[in-house]
Amino acid sequence: MPIRALLHPRILALLVALGVPASCCAVYPGPTMEPSADLTLPAALPVQNFLLLSERTVGGGPPSAATIAEMKSLGYSTIINLRTSREAGVAEEAELAAAAGLHYVHIPISGATTNLRNAAAISQALENAPDGKVLLHCGSGNRVGAMWGLMEAIDNGHSADTATQVARRSGMRSASLEARLRAAIATAQAARD
Repeated sequence: MPIRALLHPRILALLVALGVPASCCAVYPGPTMEPSADLTLPAALPVQNFLLLSERTVGGGPPSAATIAEMKSLGYSTIINLRTSREAGVAEEAELAAAAGLHYVHIPISGATTNLRNAAAISQALENAPDGKVLLHCGSGNRVGAMWGLMEAIDNGHSADTATQVARRSGMRSASLEARLRAAIATAQAARD
């Protein structure tokens, strides 16, 4: 039986072009995009739990100083850090990003602040990021996944179940973050009704 994964249509097209049978994949129910001949996916970075989130954005754990220094040459323009100020290395990362010529955004997120306001702040940071690829990270990729699932739910009207699937495929592993994700989606749905 084939393994099925939710994929963005552009990523599915890339995999098919590389010879992966389309029957192995399910198209991710995200926004419709026109195919682009100049699609260049982000370069892989040596960060914990590295994942491709979109054609422009990757997620995972924090980058090392050496990785930050190399990111611009790999086509990255922006780091969005979701770690709280109490986590090790946050202040140093901002300095390293500035020294490397990278746009740096700090949106501190804890389990308790996995909410609609912070999802909107991340969406805004992604929209305002300069041209280039973006690293969205936290301490391990767990909060990245939860926030990515929440943003997708808000942007595309996904159910809590679909958003949870997206979040898990995007790095979320925590049951408590899943509960926060579902609560935030319920709040968003109640506001629409």
